[in-house]
Amino acid sequence: MLYVVNRSRNLTQEPAEAAEVLREIEAKSHLAATAVANNTHLQGDTDEAVVAAGIPFAQEVARLAGLPLAFTTVPAETACQDADRQFPRFGRDGGAGEAYPVRVYVRTPWQ
Repeated sequence: MLYVVNRSRNLTQEPAEAAEVLREIEAKSHLAATAVANNTHLQGDTDEAVVAAGIPFAQEVARLAGLPLAFTTVPAETACQDADRQFPRFGRDGGAGEAYPVRVYVRTPWQ
């Protein structure tokens, strides 16, 4: 089970809060997380700076939970074939996990 975190979420502003929510989810679901996935975004305003700002948050959540950081999502529209060129903090040495391009398929009613 992946635990997906978003630094921009108002209910988990601190890594310790996010790690606590993970433990609550595990207790209620009777499942154990195997890794953390960083999905920090601001919907249409997501850019490299927003994504990069979420990496230290996700790294700390992973550390507190004793789990690896599996990947960091990046907008597919801005990700290039070689994600390391566009997002140099990624890859094994950057500690952000792999760059994982994503697209938004679900829209809110006001969009």
